[in-house]
Amino acid sequence: MQDFAARLPSMVITDLLGVPASDQASVREVSDRMFHIEEGVGMIHDVSFGARIELHQYRTAALEERQSAPRDDMLTDLRQAEVTDE
Repeated sequence: MQDFAARLPSMVITDLLGVPASDQASVREVSDRMFHIEEGVGMIHDVSFGARIELHQYRTAALEERQSAPRDDMLTDLRQAEVTDE
């Protein structure tokens, strides 16, 4: 039960964003590496920085894909959003 409870927030968020089920486990693993704490260093180190870059690349590709192939998900909503002064 504890393992499922640890995975549940990531499962919900990735599903809402529109991350394919086949990618959800790897996105969670990369997200976990972003918050890896290295003893004596903290959270800012090569492992966490590399994970941030990897997740940024994944997200950028997904947003570009939504431009040409919109879906019913939050990534599409983010891609299509417009900033106004209102």
